Amino acid sequence: MSLQLGSPTRSRQQALLASRARSLPTRRDIRIASVAEVEYFVLVGRYNTTVGRGVEDLSITLPPNTGYPAQAIRVALRLTPNIECLVLDVPVESPVTLLNGVRFPNLRIFSTNLPHRMLVSFLNSHPFLKALALGNCGRGHTCPLHGIELRDLSDLQCPSRCFVGVVRGPLTTATVNLSRLTSMSSLAVWSLSSSNLHTLTVDYFTNDYDVLSRVIFATPSLRKLRLNEKAQREVRI
Repeated sequence: MSLQLGSPTRSRQQALLASRARSLPTRRDIRIASVAEVEYFVLVGRYNTTVGRGVEDLSITLPPNTGYPAQAIRVALRLTPNIECLVLDVPVESPVTLLNGVRFPNLRIFSTNLPHRMLVSFLNSHPFLKALALGNCGRGHTCPLHGIELRDLSDLQCPSRCFVGVVRGPLTTATVNLSRLTSMSSLAVWSLSSSNLHTLTVDYFTNDYDVLSRVIFATPSLRKLRLNEKAQREVRI
């Protein structure tokens, strides 16, 4: 959102912005899709803290392969301490400290495309998450999230090679994504055998043999199943 400010003085512009910010109603959900919208939200939030404190559902989705002010993202997150749902999709070249020290006591749903090495501290600080959706892990041989404690988690979407390391409690909904050419979904499916799973989506390659029989054996309580056959060239690291 752009501001049309007619005054030639900086102080007058700031006064006008402050007045507009104070008149804005609070909204429970905020969708930010550009750098300009991030910067505008930060400006408004600094003049009127109730705007940020009233947000419960925050989505920040920026175009890939573009530069952006990481500090502005951090400020925007700190202005919204009461969020329960956060979607954060930003260029993967983001600084590793992007989420350092950021904490949301009420957060229950988190979705992001950030590499998993950037999420260890953040997820450890949010052990009561109910739903988690993760993008590609990164280029390491072992997922940095292995052993993370998220025992309240009931809905998980993540790459197959990371699944076993993240699952700690019973899930009701799961999505197993393939993230690299060597990925196989079988181990992830086996890790669900202790869950009272109702809904499952599984990516698989044509050489991932007996995937259906493995699903049936591991998840007897399953009510809804979706199998997605993937061509190997579609898979990214």
